[in-house]
Amino acid sequence: MASPTAMCVLAWALALLCVGTQGADPAPCVFPFTYKGKVYKACTTDDSNRPWCATTANYDQDKAYRLCSEDAYGGNSVGQPCFFPFVYKGQTFHACTRMQSHLPWCATTSDYDRDQRWSYCPDTMLGGNSEEPCTFPFIYKGRKYTTCTTVDEKRPWCATTSNYDAHQKWRYCGTAAAGGNSDSSPCVFPFIYKGKPYNNCTAINDEMGRPWCATTPNYDKDHLWRFCLSKAYGGNSNGQHCIFPFVYKTQLFHSCTNAGDNMGNSWCATTEDYNQDKLWSYCPDIILGGNAVGKSCVIPFLYNKKVYYTCTRDGASTGKLWCSTTRNYDVDRKWTYCSMPDYDKPCVFPFIYKKFKFRTCTNLAQATGKFWCSRTDNFDRDHQWSYCPA
Repeated sequence: MASPTAMCVLAWALALLCVGTQGADPAPCVFPFTYKGKVYKACTTDDSNRPWCATTANYDQDKAYRLCSEDAYGGNSVGQPCFFPFVYKGQTFHACTRMQSHLPWCATTSDYDRDQRWSYCPDTMLGGNSEEPCTFPFIYKGRKYTTCTTVDEKRPWCATTSNYDAHQKWRYCGTAAAGGNSDSSPCVFPFIYKGKPYNNCTAINDEMGRPWCATTPNYDKDHLWRFCLSKAYGGNSNGQHCIFPFVYKTQLFHSCTNAGDNMGNSWCATTEDYNQDKLWSYCPDIILGGNAVGKSCVIPFLYNKKVYYTCTRDGASTGKLWCSTTRNYDVDRKWTYCSMPDYDKPCVFPFIYKKFKFRTCTNLAQATGKFWCSRTDNFDRDHQWSYCPA
């Protein structure tokens, strides 16, 4: 029996037809599906060097399939990454939806009703045996769950009825764009990992050198985390570059802020005056840090009995610019990193390095531990790179 890869007539990259596809708009994945007598609940790489799925419930019978998309695409946000959870028609969605669409889609901000921005979902984010929205709370093995869980699964999942034990209906939940076991919840700084506090993203214990953060104050207790994004994304400007400083209401911001965001996500204006232009993006996690992330700098501020009228590197072991978020750092000890106007490097994500696809910066092969990125989509081919703003 021919495998899905062998059945392709020409390379998928040429956008020509493969068995089971319909050109640029193929039939959606169907989960679960049967292949060689085995039931699959998500995309698979069995007999293929790329993830694929069947587009009917039984590949053995129908031989219909598609190669799975691995990144968000299309929509009116030019393929900006999905944001979970998001609000649509007043309802909160923790996973992709097919409401009013033949393909699964997601919002690219926390509130579709407000921002009207969306993308089609990556097929690799889908799976389970139901396409209904998550239901909270739900019962699983006699225990009540009020959010997605990784119990008995490697990926977060939810029941789509109030009682999984009775109905056995479930689906995978949406996760942060760059990966992890958390949704798009903001990084929490500082966070505790193996008893040590971290004030910014770290690549510790990631074999591919990718920066990550906890999404709760204590990873050791909650084990919730996600990879840190290295470029601005989403918002209503389709991930345009942040501009610093920028004016929001009556304040001047030298760094990202979470003011006005109900979920506490850090954002930035993409012009110098948000009040005038109302354009914004979510901030790259890699430029965030401190113990008062999202708060604005208070200028001037007192540090070591000296008055500072701008951000400073004084006292920073990382050499990065920082500021106090109160008038007197010596008393309050509250601070955040500042962002330079040229913080955003010409990174291209995802990029290929040593045949691995990176969706964020990495410090692999860097003796100094500095994060870097490729300036093209394939470092192995082009060998063009730049340091990331870490």
